[in-house]
Amino acid sequence: MKKFGFLALGAALALPLVAFGKMPLPNGIFGKVEANLDVCSEVDSKSAAKYQEAKKKLTQDATEDEVKAARDSQEYRDGYSETKQELENEPKAEVGKSCAAALDQSK
Repeated sequence: MKKFGFLALGAALALPLVAFGKMPLPNGIFGKVEANLDVCSEVDSKSAAKYQEAKKKLTQDATEDEVKAARDSQEYRDGYSETKQELENEPKAEVGKSCAAALDQSK
């Protein structure tokens, strides 16, 4: 499995937010991180609330319009779909382990 997505997820959860405007990450990376969080919510449903909380924290300093604009961008959509497709092609057990490890890093 390519580890970039989970490395991005771990970094996004563990590091203080770096502002790009009020969005924490460039749109493409933001899409990759949200795809990771969404897949993790599906694979590790017991911890789904934690992954969704992480999504909220990513955008906590941005307005709804800024978040919507980021999610509507081509960079976000490309990053999101590429990462989600990649993760959905991996064994669920491996994805689950990586998700759990990313949550552990964020503590």
